[in-house]
Amino acid sequence: QVGGGGAIQFSALRFLKKAAWPSDPARDAACGAAARAASVVFMVPVSTAKARMEASHAGAATYRSVADAIRTIARTEGPLALVRGLPLLLLTNAPFAAIHFAVYERIRAWGAAKRGWAVNLGAGAVASVLATVATQPFDALRARTMLNLGASFGAVRAGGVAGLFAGFLPRLAKRPLQTTLIWAVFEDLDQRLRRRG
Repeated sequence: QVGGGGAIQFSALRFLKKAAWPSDPARDAACGAAARAASVVFMVPVSTAKARMEASHAGAATYRSVADAIRTIARTEGPLALVRGLPLLLLTNAPFAAIHFAVYERIRAWGAAKRGWAVNLGAGAVASVLATVATQPFDALRARTMLNLGASFGAVRAGGVAGLFAGFLPRLAKRPLQTTLIWAVFEDLDQRLRRRG
C-alpha cells in the first residue's frame, strides 16, 4: 500500500510542483493535499482491506490476503463497502499532506544552504509530527468507519477527548518515522531524476 500510494502521490506532486507556481505555504499546502487526495482515491479499497486485516485479531473476520479481503468485503457487504471510508480518508489524508508539505517545504527552505539527507530527515520529522497531531481526531473517525464501527461524532464524543485520540500513540510512533523516510527517499530520487533531465 505504501509503495503504490507513494508512487501515485509523488508522481502527482512532481507534476503539480512543475506545472503549478512558485513555492509559498498556501500553494505548497494545496499541492500536497491534491497529490495525496489522488493517491487516496486510487488506494481506498486496499486501505479498507488493510484496516480490516489489522483488526482481525480483535474478533473481526480473518482474510488470507489483501485480494481475499477485497473480494470477501465486496461479496458480503457490497462493493461500496470498499470505499465507505473514502470521505474520512480524504478528511484525514488531505489535511495531513497539506500541513506536512507546507511545513516540510518551509523547513527545507530555511536549511537550503545545507540540502541533503539531514535537512530532509529533520524537515520530514517535524512536519510529520505536526501533521499527525493536527489530524488525529479525523484519523480516529476514519478508523471507526473502515472497521465498520460507526463513525458519528456522537459515538466518538461518547468517549470524550480520549475517543478522538484513540490510537494516537501508535500512530505518532509509526507515521512520522514512515513519512520521514519516504520523503527523504522521494527527495533523493527527485533530485536524481531532475539531473537526468
